[in-house]
Amino acid sequence: MHQKWFNWENKNMQIPGLWVLNDFLTPEIYQLIQNEIRNTPAEWHNRYHGREISEHGNYPNCHELAGRLIPYLHGLIGGNYKCLTVRAYKDHPGSWFFPHLDGKGFAVNVQIYMPETDRDYLGTQFCTNQEKNQLAEADEHGFKDKMTFDENEFYTVPFRANWGYINNNTQRKIHKTLKVPENYMRESLHLNFAFKRYPVEYSHDAGLELNWYRRIGIVKFEE
Repeated sequence: MHQKWFNWENKNMQIPGLWVLNDFLTPEIYQLIQNEIRNTPAEWHNRYHGREISEHGNYPNCHELAGRLIPYLHGLIGGNYKCLTVRAYKDHPGSWFFPHLDGKGFAVNVQIYMPETDRDYLGTQFCTNQEKNQLAEADEHGFKDKMTFDENEFYTVPFRANWGYINNNTQRKIHKTLKVPENYMRESLHLNFAFKRYPVEYSHDAGLELNWYRRIGIVKFEE
């Protein structure tokens, strides 16, 4: 029997190019993904203040999730995608992210939150002021020193277990987070997708979803 992995209908557009996911993964898959991240031996590094990242872990179920999402992202946004990165995050107390734009190398981002207890205010905050988003796009590296922000200019994705978002990064938006409080951990899964140049059958232009594609017989050309 075909197993359902996620509830695609559980999404709502909040601002252009941003869909909030709620109770997105089925309970079995949510537990499977969470256990895989927490229990698989992996190299974690601290590239950013207070954030531990695992981005080269042996996470086959996370890779399969990315592969399963790709046709749905195509239907939602258009474009053909491959998964470039699968990252697990542990944001420790004191960690926070200043207003920034994601790099242009990513076309779509999907983040799924996995906390032990919900803290709505700790989710990713996306700027709703389109004028400021456009100014930041025109001055990607200098806008932080020229702009001031008010909290009412941001929409906060509720930080709840099995919630998250899909972000169309071709419509880049300033985003940030608030500081993680003491005795709390922000855990999440983050998937980055880029545009494919060739049809899905060509393995040399596939991403981390490749093994999943091989298993279901999609990849026919091993060039």
